[in-house]
This record gives sequence, C-alpha cells and structure tokens, in this order.
Amino acid sequence: MKFIILSGAYINAGDFLIVDRTKKILQSIYSNCELIEYPRNISLDDKLDEINKSDALIIAGGPAYKTDMYPSTIKLVSNLDEIKTKILTIGVGWYGKDTTNECVYSYEFSDSSKKLLNKISLNTNLACRDWYSVKVLQNNGFLNTKMTGCPAWYNLDKVEQTTLRENINFEFKKICISDPANDINFSQCMKLINFIKNKFPNSQINFILHRNENNGKYDDLINFCNENKISIIDITGSVEKFSIYDDCDLHIGYRVHAHIYNLSNRNISILIEEDGRGTGVDEALGLETIKANNENGLRIYGASLLNKIIRGIYRVIFKHRNKYIIMQIDNYLKMLKANNYVQFDIAFKNMNLYYKIMQEHIRQTIGEEK
Repeated sequence: MKFIILSGAYINAGDFLIVDRTKKILQSIYSNCELIEYPRNISLDDKLDEINKSDALIIAGGPAYKTDMYPSTIKLVSNLDEIKTKILTIGVGWYGKDTTNECVYSYEFSDSSKKLLNKISLNTNLACRDWYSVKVLQNNGFLNTKMTGCPAWYNLDKVEQTTLRENINFEFKKICISDPANDINFSQCMKLINFIKNKFPNSQINFILHRNENNGKYDDLINFCNENKISIIDITGSVEKFSIYDDCDLHIGYRVHAHIYNLSNRNISILIEEDGRGTGVDEALGLETIKANNENGLRIYGASLLNKIIRGIYRVIFKHRNKYIIMQIDNYLKMLKANNYVQFDIAFKNMNLYYKIMQEHIRQTIGEEK
C-alpha cells in the first residue's frame, strides 16, 4: 500500500516528532506500506497523478484545523475535486489562542477551508487531537468527528505501559526546561529557571530550544542560561535529538511536544500552556492546567487579516501574565509527590485508550492491509 503524508515539519522539532510517530503508527498497521512525504505549504498540482494512485492522502497532526487551513496552511491542489483518493486526518488540532467560550464558539473556518473539510468528511471522521478541536468542528457543522489524540502521544514501545518509567529519580537529578514559543513569556521563563535552580540545587538542568531560527530571538534567554550555568541544547529541526529527554526525571516548560514526548516515554512532565493547544492536551489526559497567561482581555476571533492584526497588537500592548505561576508549579509538585504521582497513571491509561481509537479510525478509513 502507498500513502502520501502531508507534513508540517519545517523547523519546529515538535512537527518532526509528529511525522515520525505518524509513520511508525502506519507501519505498525500496514507493515509493507510505502510512505511518501510532501510539505503542506507547497502546491501539489504536479503530484496529482501520484496522489490519485495512492491508497490515501494523510494530513498528520499539528494545528492544521486553522480558520484558513486551505489553501493557506495546506495548499494541496488548486481544484480539490480532482483528488480522487481518500483523504484522512490523523490527530489534527485547532489553533486557539485560549480556551475561553469566546474563542471556542467564535472559531470560524473560511469557505475554502470548509470545502476541504467537507471533502474529507464525506468518507471518514475528522480525527482530532483534543476535545476543543472536536467542539470547534462541530460548531461549524462538522458532526462526524473522532477524538484520537495526536500521533506524537504514542511511543509504540510504551503505549501499553500505564505507570511511570521505572528508573526515574524522584530527587529529579536531571531536569529539562523547554523554551517558550512566545517571546512575551521570556521574563516568566527566567523566573521559572531561577525557581527550579533554587529548589533543586544539586540537579543537572538543561534548557531545550525547539525552534531556534538563529535570528536573535532567543539571545536574552541563552545569555541568561549561560550566566546561570544552565546547559543549552538545541533540537531544532530534529526528531533524533528528542532523546535528550529519554532519561529526564522532570520536564517542565512551554513546548507542547516536549510535554507529549516525555509523557509518551512515561516521564514526569509539567506543561506551562501558552495557548489552547496545550490546555487541550492536558484536559484530554486529565492533567493539571497551568496557563502562562490569564485568559482575559480582547475577544476578537476569525480568519480575517484585520482580526489577526488587532489580536497581535493587543497581545503586545496588554500582557496578561499569570503572576501566580511559580506558586502554582510549586504547589503542583508538592501535590504530585504527596499522591504518588497518580495523575500520570491516569494520563497514561487515557493515552492507551485514545491510541486504540486512532488505530480503529485508520483501519476503518483505509481498510485492511492489501
């Protein structure tokens, strides 16, 4: 069998993890399948014949359910009617700035995006990585949705394991802190580093960069880490370099896919949620939600360029930081320890349940191996 995978892996390490895990899931179900990968952000008009000869065209993970998903995020082909093969999504999510009712219930897809969603949903469910994605699709009239989780949730070697990794050091000898995506959270991140350094003075602390474009954006954080003798590891554009987390006793930070990778390896992980994507993961798995920002302020949503500009300006001028975040994290660490980290057992059981749903979704859409 032959599958075309539309990939969003350009720079961010998390996107490379999504694609890698998608391929492994497909290969576990269809052992002899051929996988061809194309970027989502290029036109595939010249690949139409190859697409139609494949068994399925797969949109894998990431925030592809954007309000302007087609043809902005996913270019595909100029005429969707010319695609004759099955199209399916695997664990795709929305792109909500927060999880307020205003954001969720005002989330609208462009007409062209609805055309793509209609085409996909003719033959299969729209697979979602969290329940907020389910809600926004259903609010836009797409009722045949399926909550499958993100493919990056699933390390196939550990998907059946519902307890923490056996050799975790609960004194947290190795701690990894993942970087914020949003630069307005940099000062907060520095406070987090100081807190972790003071609370765990004998630990090895690593600061992990997931999307460093070497454009100076992270210079202040890098300098701060160097001054405080914090090791810096750059995993930009790589799935292999996620292995820095493999023997991590505690991950804490801002990157959703650092959080997901650690959970998939049955490590202890605490996510500081910068937007609705992170909240969606934690709520779906039954984990604590700790938000970088307070969910208040301007409420303007929609796909128009003007709305995007207004939102961007507002976020720069009015920074609603969570001033209690260090207290929240400290409290959560104490709560986890006092209760033998049972929240993670619950999260791992949920991951196992959603994985079975994802397998079923793929088999029902594509069929059995030929």
